[in-house]
Amino acid sequence: TELWSTKYSLDLRQYQVTYPEVIQLVQNLADMGRKVRLILESATFGGSSKEYYKTRDTFIPHGVEVLPDEQLEVNFLHAKWFLLDGEKAIISTANMSYTSYRKNREYRIIVEDEWVVENLQSLYDKDWDWNFIMPGDIHPRVVFCPVNCRSALRWLIDQAESSIRLETQYVEDPEFIEDLLVLDPSIDIQIIVGAHQEKD
Repeated sequence: TELWSTKYSLDLRQYQVTYPEVIQLVQNLADMGRKVRLILESATFGGSSKEYYKTRDTFIPHGVEVLPDEQLEVNFLHAKWFLLDGEKAIISTANMSYTSYRKNREYRIIVEDEWVVENLQSLYDKDWDWNFIMPGDIHPRVVFCPVNCRSALRWLIDQAESSIRLETQYVEDPEFIEDLLVLDPSIDIQIIVGAHQEKD
């Protein structure tokens, strides 16, 4: 329902767009004259670029502009967010796929804080224009991997006074694990991971 509130423009950054209802919604918004741009993963994990071209070819006849993530020089495009009219952002863990809507535990956070939306819009525009993003382009309170995420997460962990709660699919990065292990033992740390990693 949030996407329907778009009046002028919708900028999307997604790993996958395969859920028919969402595809139809985005097509309808473009057909109604909304300016829609999509930065999309060019080759999903274990797959090929076929999915990218299929999605692109689904949207282009409706006037949706689509770019691959290749210009970002990242491994995968796991940042998933929407920018509505440059006034609202939806930051998400979810792909726009069947499993994200029907099977997985996912979160979407609606943000209307002006400084957050402005910074995300600026970062999106830089990526769209194939401009490199530098640490100085990112608001100090925005964590944007791989540019500033290690230092930002380390800073956040160091601020913990009594507890840390973490929910994530994997915890594998040795430096991040070490950052947690060296904290004061009085800090209560609880981590929820994907069931396939729990044994580790």
